[in-house]
Amino acid sequence: MPVSDEDLCTLLMNLLDNALEGAGRTPEGQRRSICLRMRISGGFLAVLCENSFDGHVETDARGRLRTTKAEPESHWFGMAQMRAVAEKYGSVLDVSYTDTAFTVQTALKLPKGQ
Repeated sequence: MPVSDEDLCTLLMNLLDNALEGAGRTPEGQRRSICLRMRISGGFLAVLCENSFDGHVETDARGRLRTTKAEPESHWFGMAQMRAVAEKYGSVLDVSYTDTAFTVQTALKLPKGQ
């Protein structure tokens, strides 16, 4: 894999940790789900993680997402770490959500010849 083990682990562990927490907040009676897709195509490693959740998000005054974890001061590092990995590989971390689904995706630019 042309992405370092450390970077890939940082990205995937944070994606899945957040997805697991979000899916756990899915209201009773609704389907809980986590979908992780990865694909190498056109010189990029595309990564998409989508999970069900309760639709509740918190934002700051600038509209940026804030953590909903019980101890916010110790849990906001994950998003920053994922953004740093995306930027290291010439990408951005795209975060979107609806009333029932939370999605995080990126496309990491791979070295030539991959």
